[in-house]
Amino acid sequence: MKNDRQLKSINSSSLSERLLREAARMCVDAAQAVTSLVVETLDPSQDIGILPWWTRIYYLHIAGVIFLAAMVRPDLFTESVSQSWQLVLTTLRAHVHLSTYVQQCIWTFEALSARISQTGCVELQSEGEHLVDGTGCRFDNIFEDIQFDFDEFLFGTGEVINLDGLG
Repeated sequence: MKNDRQLKSINSSSLSERLLREAARMCVDAAQAVTSLVVETLDPSQDIGILPWWTRIYYLHIAGVIFLAAMVRPDLFTESVSQSWQLVLTTLRAHVHLSTYVQQCIWTFEALSARISQTGCVELQSEGEHLVDGTGCRFDNIFEDIQFDFDEFLFGTGEVINLDGLG
């Protein structure tokens, strides 16, 4: 029989997992909404419109990172999310002529997506419980052997966009 401490641990773990799942779902929903907003306001003939091109790229980059994370969880990467992912790539391609960073971003997104697909990551469960002994798929472990630096990818300063000529 389980004591009160064990029951509290199980309940808080379940609550914690539910909160994480719901937060992840909310992030994916927000990424889809941002992607739709960028696509709806996109006018390829204008560099600056409702959303300036550098803002569009920033939003698409963040949405793309969220979709990559969702790929690890089949319950998050639905058909709708897959379509939004394709929209991110397509819309980024429409911006390639504006900055070399955009092409690098597309290549990185495609490489990471292919890597995730190759791993066949699925959430492993045993009688409804998550495996915590390391046999499950973790996002960091997918890219461990290629020494991919997510901090540099997300916040790298390799190319600073020159905005002097825009004014």
